[in-house]
Formats: sequence, C-alpha cells, structure tokens
Amino acid sequence: MTSEYIEKIIESEFQRVMTMGSDSSIADGAMGVALFMIWYGQHNNYPQYIDDGLHLIQSRCLNLSANDPLDLHKGQVGIALGILYLTSSKVISTPVSDILRQVDDNIFKNITARLNQIERKHVGTLIDIAYYLALRLKKHTFEGIDHRIFSKLLSKIINTIYPKFFETLVQEVYPGGYSYKLPRFLLLLACSFGNNFDSRINRIIDEIQPHVLAQIPYMISNRLALSNAIYTLAQKKTAMHYRWMKHAKLLIESIDATDLDYEYKANQMSLYNGMGWFAIQLLYKKEYCFILRQKLLDIVKEKLSRSCFSNMTYNELVERNFVGLYGILGFIIISLKFKQEL
Repeated sequence: MTSEYIEKIIESEFQRVMTMGSDSSIADGAMGVALFMIWYGQHNNYPQYIDDGLHLIQSRCLNLSANDPLDLHKGQVGIALGILYLTSSKVISTPVSDILRQVDDNIFKNITARLNQIERKHVGTLIDIAYYLALRLKKHTFEGIDHRIFSKLLSKIINTIYPKFFETLVQEVYPGGYSYKLPRFLLLLACSFGNNFDSRINRIIDEIQPHVLAQIPYMISNRLALSNAIYTLAQKKTAMHYRWMKHAKLLIESIDATDLDYEYKANQMSLYNGMGWFAIQLLYKKEYCFILRQKLLDIVKEKLSRSCFSNMTYNELVERNFVGLYGILGFIIISLKFKQEL
C-alpha cells in the first residue's frame, strides 16, 4: 500500500464529506475522516492534513441538534469522544466546553426521563453514553453539584443495564465485533471507578463474575475482546486480580491461530466487525504468550496483504460502501500499525 494510494484516499474522503452532504459521524462521516487525517498528519509530519482535519470538524461537527442520534457510531457520543481525544492529545487547544455541554444537555434531556422505558435494542447506546460520561468525569473538573449530577446519571445507567439486560450483555454476535456488549460493559465498570459508587460497582463485579468466567465465546475476536476487558478490569480491582487474570489467560490459550483464517474467510476488513476489529484487540495488550501472538500477527498481516481492498480504486470502494473511519481508513490504519509492529 503506497503513500500515494493512501493520500489519494484521504483527499477523496475529504472531498466526499465536504461536498456530498455526508453526516458528521465517527463511523463514515466528518468526525471519523477528520480523526484519521489528523492522526496521519501527525505521524507523517503533514501539517496540512492536520489543518484540514480540524477545518472539517469546525465546519461539520460543532453544530449538533437535539434530534441527532446519541450513539457512538452515528451520533453525538462519537463526535464528543472524538473531541475529548483531540483535546487530551493537545491537538485542540481552544475551549470545547460549549459543544460538550450541548451533548451533555441532549443526553440528560433524552435519557433521564426514559431510563425506565429503555428497550433491549438500545443497550449498546446506553453503554456508549455511560462510557462518555465516565470519561467526562475523569478528564474534566466539575463543581460539586455538577459532579454529583453526572455521577448520579452514570450510576443510574449502569444500574439499568445490570441486572435488567444481563442476557443481552452475554449474547454473542456473529461475526464478532463491537456489538458484543459484555467486554464493553466490563470496560465501562473499570472506567467508572472513583465516582462515589465504587461499592455498587464491586457488588456488580462479584455478582457477574461467575457468569463471565463461564463465558467462552465461539468467535476468536470475541474471546480476545473479553480477555482484554478482563485484564483491564482486574487491574482496577486487585482483590480479584488472580482469578480474573487466570481466566483471561485461559481465554487466550483457547485460541487456535489456524482458526482465524476460517473465521474471517470472507473479505471482512471493517474496523467495526471484521479483521480490523480483531487487529485492534490483538494490538491492545502485548503481555500475552509471545508465540501465539506472533502467529496471530502473521496471519492478520498476510490477510491484510492479500485483501482485494488494497487494490481497488476509490470509486470501487465507494460502490461497496467501504468508506470512512470504519471502512477504508480503518483498513489503512490497521495495515500501517501492523507494519510498525512487525
């Protein structure tokens, strides 16, 4: 994959979201494309890409409506998390409190009065919203009353998800990917410590632990995501560290590297639910068995190298709806990261 090919993709994506009425989402809209442009510009010393990415955010992502969806992929939480990332990495130095407050207001307006009516199909969005609130509490200093309000809503969402929707959390998805909710919920618990309801989180962990330890997902990518989540949660709750880490190790040891090629026999390269998702999970932690990890890295690298997407024109990619951060840009970023890894 040449730099000329990558840069043509970037320029085409920039023009697509600027001129074709693309939404501002992180999945395949303005925020996702802008984040990739800024990342690529930083790592390759192309300040123009950074400037264009920031321009894209300024022109498309800062005027949100209360009617816009709230979820990560297509909605306001994804845009807000993108802004939080850019401020924490010091790419954006100007105050962003107004845009984040707008998202906060929309969350409070739409969620607080409807928690009792939340349906099973909306659990994923609830997890996205709660994760955003937890990060907001970690990254920003609030006055006492505001901190209590945020913390209270976060606690209420977590208590709504569990135990009411526990069966939804453990329901495995095929193909494996972000929609597998159990590891996302465990990461949410890990991120929520320190917000005045740690005792409740500890009780949830104690209650959910036997069910989690009995969960050996069929899909390799789900197994890897669950192991990563357990590893992260165990670091937060050292009293159960040994048991959780032992299970995380068992999950990893149950993976047969030769199964990976069959699991992704189709051209599933999406950052959302394909090889890109598995690659992100594989790069997430490096403490696993070196030999197994190396085998998996080699298989992923080989599948990436022979993917038909790397030889397609931009128009062919668009025809397949393989665009945005979860599509072709995700494929590029994973390819580049694996090249660095190996």
